[in-house]
Amino acid sequence: MILAAKNKSFIISLLDSSREQFTEAEYMKIRNSILSAPEESTSDKLAALFYSDTQCSVYNGFGSLDTNKVANMVKFFIHKEGSVFPTKLNKEMFYADFAHYRKHGRSISGLRYKAIKYGPVPFHYDTIYDNIDGVEKNIVISHNSESTCLSCDGYDSKSFSADELATLANYNSQGGFIPYSEAFNLILL
Repeated sequence: MILAAKNKSFIISLLDSSREQFTEAEYMKIRNSILSAPEESTSDKLAALFYSDTQCSVYNGFGSLDTNKVANMVKFFIHKEGSVFPTKLNKEMFYADFAHYRKHGRSISGLRYKAIKYGPVPFHYDTIYDNIDGVEKNIVISHNSESTCLSCDGYDSKSFSADELATLANYNSQGGFIPYSEAFNLILL
């Protein structure tokens, strides 16, 4: 129903079907308000393109997608470690979101994740990381191959609630590589 409310023609048809409930002046006032309401914003469409699913659901931990919060969550993990490889960042994002969901009933980022060979990743993670202002990609030679390492100058802690910051700090306080079993136990705490 909420998605249907974004469709002006649907709302007008509902209004038309109950026209007898209103005076002509009331009907016209409501109709004009609906018609003059702004269309879905371009930023909402871009968010849907970059982030796949922007509606609160079981698939994103019932978190509301906030692109500013996503950017600052990414920057939080990068900043706390100095630099980070995307593979590790993907895991940190997932485990922090899941730990927060487990404790508070909603994720921090509102991102939707998928499983790939090396663990959970946000949908379109490469596109997301490429489009965050202040995050720099550095090419690093490691194990005879090139890899991308992410760095940034800082993050805005005001983007997070006290509970969200506590979850991020608790997860990040483990430092370094966290084996799967330890990360899983951290989620269960």
